[in-house]
Amino acid sequence: MNVSPQSLLSARPVTPFGDVDREALAAFPKFRPPLRESSFRHLGSVRQMATWREDADQVRRFYGLEHANHCLHTRGLEWLWPLERQATEGLAHFLQGSGRATKLRRVGAFLNALDPPACGWPHALESAVIYAEHPTRTGRTARAGRVDILIVATGEGRKVGAVIEAKFEHDLRNPLKQYERTAAELGLDERNCRFLVLGLRNDLAMRRKLKREPPWQFMSWRRLFSDLEREMRSEYDDDEYRRFRRTLFDRIS
Repeated sequence: MNVSPQSLLSARPVTPFGDVDREALAAFPKFRPPLRESSFRHLGSVRQMATWREDADQVRRFYGLEHANHCLHTRGLEWLWPLERQATEGLAHFLQGSGRATKLRRVGAFLNALDPPACGWPHALESAVIYAEHPTRTGRTARAGRVDILIVATGEGRKVGAVIEAKFEHDLRNPLKQYERTAAELGLDERNCRFLVLGLRNDLAMRRKLKREPPWQFMSWRRLFSDLEREMRSEYDDDEYRRFRRTLFDRIS
């Protein structure tokens, strides 16, 4: 299917997502990274846009590219192809920041990039602890596993958190129930905490696994970084953190 900008702009709606021709968008090279279905509701009507530049501006606004500190405005580390543990430990390191105020703003932005639990996320955090590769129990039982990222935060008089298992290519064979028990020891459950598996694809095997493991849900790396970049602001960002995010973005693309 050959699609030009002109034909894309005049495309007729063929999907329930407003006036956007999903097939045309998928075929046009500029949209090579696949967009989530919810994206179409934010992009507006393609065929009503007067110029291709207006369309590009809408995409820029949706992904937060108007922010000067967006990670796509810098270059990643071309020599680094991070493994799962490097990714999670790196994220935990940069979430810590260089001081208490920076840490609270960065953790707040990270949590806001996730769908909120039942109690919602606080507007401002008062404390935050970030664990990477947190052991689920002491002793010699290696099979108990380690939580990739565990965040415990407080704000507005309540405790909230996130328990994250990060995957690039490996199968999900982790003891998720043990992770839940570890979170419970820290005062976290499905009412105030998100239990997420970060992955590249929500394939059939992943869906079957998570169907048996409530309250765990899937979240794509791409969605996390798209939403995180919209939350980040330059006053609590820096070049190293931005370069690391770009490196991870390249890794998942």
